[in-house]
Amino acid sequence: MKSKFLVSLMLIGFVAVGLSVTGCEDKKKKEAEMKAAAEAEAKRREDSIKAATPPPPPAPMVSAVMLGKDIDQATKTIKTAATEFKPKDQVYASVKIDNGVVGNSVSAKWMMGDKIARVDSAKVVQAGTSNVQFNLANPKGMPVGDYKVEISLNGAAAKTESFKVVK
Repeated sequence: MKSKFLVSLMLIGFVAVGLSVTGCEDKKKKEAEMKAAAEAEAKRREDSIKAATPPPPPAPMVSAVMLGKDIDQATKTIKTAATEFKPKDQVYASVKIDNGVVGNSVSAKWMMGDKIARVDSAKVVQAGTSNVQFNLANPKGMPVGDYKVEISLNGAAAKTESFKVVK
């Protein structure tokens, strides 16, 4: 009788352990399903926010630099492009800014060889696409030689254009 009792107790123990293990597995499975559902919902919300948020505007950039002897004052564009100038010519640089923001800083560093001849700066006064003008001249005449103008936007080098002063 004791052995039947012990067998019954052991059987009850095995069933209890089995139910307990099955219950733990079910609990772990439910927890995993809940975690996966929460992650999916978080991703859906994140994707929804990204879709509703407009992309940032494109960064301002110098898209072109043109040099010439004459400039249209209204549009600040070069009338006739040139890369060779006489000593008493006035050299104009028209700098086209795309995606500009009012107040962006544009600078022109005029170089003769490796020496700085002059540095100018201007502010963008119109958002979007606009032109900024710079000029270099010397009433006594610029020395003959190789020159360049280095254009920077908001302190970052953007474009360089070379030109010559010839007799």
